[in-house]
Amino acid sequence: MNKTLIKHPTNTAPVTFLSWKLIKRTRLLKPTEVDLVWERPTIDNYELTFMDPPNTFWGEMLGPLRFGRTKKSSDRQMSVSGA
Repeated sequence: MNKTLIKHPTNTAPVTFLSWKLIKRTRLLKPTEVDLVWERPTIDNYELTFMDPPNTFWGEMLGPLRFGRTKKSSDRQMSVSGA
C-alpha cells in the first residue's frame, strides 16, 4: 500500500503551515506580540444592532435539515441614525 504524507488528512495542515513558513520566510509570533482584538469595539457595536438572538453553531449547521420545525429568524437590524 502506497501511503504518502500529503494524502493523510491529519498531515495536510502541518505540512502546509511549515511550507508557508519556509517559503515565505515568515516568523512565529508570541501571543503577547499579536493584537487580535483591535476591531472588537466595532464588531460589538455592529452585533448590538441585531434584533434577533444569534444562532448557535449547531443551529446554523442543522437548521436547513429541520424543514420548518424551527422559528423563522432573520438578520433584521435596528436602524441607527447617524448624528
